Amino acid sequence: MSDEPPPKRTLVFTFGTLKCGFSNHTLLQELASSGNASFVGAAVTAWQLPLVCGPYRLYAVTAPGLARLDELEGVSRAHYERLPIAVDIAEGGCARMDDGYPEYCNAVADGYVRRKERRQGQTFLEQIRIFVSSRS
Repeated sequence: MSDEPPPKRTLVFTFGTLKCGFSNHTLLQELASSGNASFVGAAVTAWQLPLVCGPYRLYAVTAPGLARLDELEGVSRAHYERLPIAVDIAEGGCARMDDGYPEYCNAVADGYVRRKERRQGQTFLEQIRIFVSSRS
């Protein structure tokens, strides 16, 4: 038995394509199988946020695991930001939104285009505007 303390872990609130059953959840499965992530439980944001639809999951992730998630999300390229957020342990995993989608489901995700399949030469915001206009 080792006397070394376990590696420091960061709590990560996941939603969107990182959710179970969606395109990027396999990364969390890989991180869990390598010991770089572990499922903590269902959680909800303490405040209602647009596009954060349940069910939600909270993971404890090691520094290498966090780096892999940041790489996927394009944090170093300013595609997404990793920000602190207050969460509560969920009871039943139900969405708490007044507006928007009640749940991020496959029907909502059908319009998602992977980064490598997007047209090159456009900014991230231009790509978002094209996506939003295609959904209306």
